This record gives sequence, C-alpha cells and structure tokens, in this order.
Amino acid sequence: MSATRQKLRAGHDYYPTPTWCTVDLYRTVGLPYPTLDPGAGTGGLIGAMKELYPRRPLIRGVEIQEELVRRANDLGFPVELGDGLELDWRDEHILMNPPYKDAMVWVKKAVEEASSTTALLRLGFLASQRRKAFMRENPPQKVVVLSRRPSFTGKGGDSADYAWLHWSKQESLFGSELAWIG
Repeated sequence: MSATRQKLRAGHDYYPTPTWCTVDLYRTVGLPYPTLDPGAGTGGLIGAMKELYPRRPLIRGVEIQEELVRRANDLGFPVELGDGLELDWRDEHILMNPPYKDAMVWVKKAVEEASSTTALLRLGFLASQRRKAFMRENPPQKVVVLSRRPSFTGKGGDSADYAWLHWSKQESLFGSELAWIG
C-alpha cells in the first residue's frame, strides 16, 4: 500500500507492513484480537501478533499469490492460498493492509460483514469525494495516526501519511477516537 511513484507497482499491490506499525497499534489502543488477515502476503501482520501475544493462537491468513503463501508457511505463519475477497467474513475480526488501489472494495466488504475491521490506510483515505458518502454512513470508531512514516519497501518512507482505521459492529459510547503511535 505504498504511495511510491514507481512505474511498476509490486504484484497485486503487495507492500509488507513493518512490524512496528502493528505492535505499536496493539500496545497503544484497545482492539479485539484479530482472527483473519484476508490479504496476508508473507504473514507480516500474523508475525506481529505472534510477537505481541506468543501464547494466543495465531490469526489465520489468506493470500492470492502462491509464492507469498509458500514464504509465509516457511516462516511458520498459517496462510492459505485463496482470494480473501471471496471468503465470508462474518464473525471475523479483520486486521489488514489492503491493496490500496482496491482498498475501498476491501474496506466496504469488511465493514459490511466482519464483527470488527482494522485497516492500515493512507490518511487521505478519509478525504476522498468518492468515499465521502461511505465515510459519513460508516465513520471509523478509531483513527490511529502513524506519527512516523512506515517503509513498505525497505528503502525509506514515501510521501503519504498513514493511519489505522477501526470499525466495529459494537456501538461506541464516545463516537470516533483519535490517537497517535510511532
């Protein structure tokens, strides 16, 4: 989900999430323990949860790229081959870094189906005219801004600001909450 201006983007818009982004999130903000990463890549989000909660069962992951599934399984992460968008997400707690070019498809499905959704997105995701109606109808309950820019390529951050956006089927007594990590 990098905002890099590369002419060739990574396959399926795959940019691994740095571990610190997830670890800082869960150490700072109370969120339900996730059960599914529907676009797991090599299992980076699963690995972060393993680091945070070594005694909890690992969340499961689904990935459409066979090579990434092999790499995740070699690392010991439970990632299966499949299209995460084809799964039923009811009763799941989704943790994801969706492919940004199709992020709205992933977020919409998650908000409609899952018990809760936590997605790493560009902060500008909140500001689009095309997403305005959706955001008004489905405001995230938590917005956790990353104070430092993550590097999705290992070559430094890009020009975008990022945040974790969290939605839940449970009503929030306080409306939306805003926090910062990193």
